[in-house]
Amino acid sequence: DFGSLLRSLRRRWMAAATLGLLLAVVAGGAAWFLMSPKYTAFAQIRVRYQQPPVLGNDPAMANMNFTAFLRSQAAFLRSRPVITAALKRDDVKKLNLAATHPDPASFIEDELKVEFQDNQEFLTLTFSDTDSQVATTVLKAVSEAYLDQTGYGEKNGQAQRIKQLEEAYSQLKVDLQKKRDSHKELGKALGTTDPMLAKLMQEEVQSNLRELRSQRSRV
Repeated sequence: DFGSLLRSLRRRWMAAATLGLLLAVVAGGAAWFLMSPKYTAFAQIRVRYQQPPVLGNDPAMANMNFTAFLRSQAAFLRSRPVITAALKRDDVKKLNLAATHPDPASFIEDELKVEFQDNQEFLTLTFSDTDSQVATTVLKAVSEAYLDQTGYGEKNGQAQRIKQLEEAYSQLKVDLQKKRDSHKELGKALGTTDPMLAKLMQEEVQSNLRELRSQRSRV
């Protein structure tokens, strides 16, 4: 009954007070941790379904489902290679995440969210942390690491297309010289040449060269 409870409390008031104090400290710490506000940083990345082709269309991309393509890019964005590359950046190293998180890669993987809508070329990234600087720095590093590894950035994509076009242009010049040399050797072997055939071959190759030059200028 209540009287017995009071008599027990008088005999053990020190133990009851100590236990109550410990429980209050634990409850206060848990409440402080759970009620601490989290800052959420977000970013959007445009993922082009199909880059403008340099020479003809890419049949592999034409046959790929766009939603499946977005899903694969979202999974790659949260993959360990991208997260590891982000952790190696100087601005992330300054955060010293290892001091508060035993496994920084797992911490980023758990907090990083990627969302997208069907038939839209945008991935929305969010990352939450109690420190606003950590949230923004980590998200920026992950986004840049993803763009560096995939080459989907506008600047990187354009540079890659120009490089492909330069390679095709150089190869065609080599082929043209080989054809000229072959024609000369054939003429020497036969003791004669066919000027009409040589002219047609030369016009065909030069037409291809002009087309490649035009494409390079447009890019």
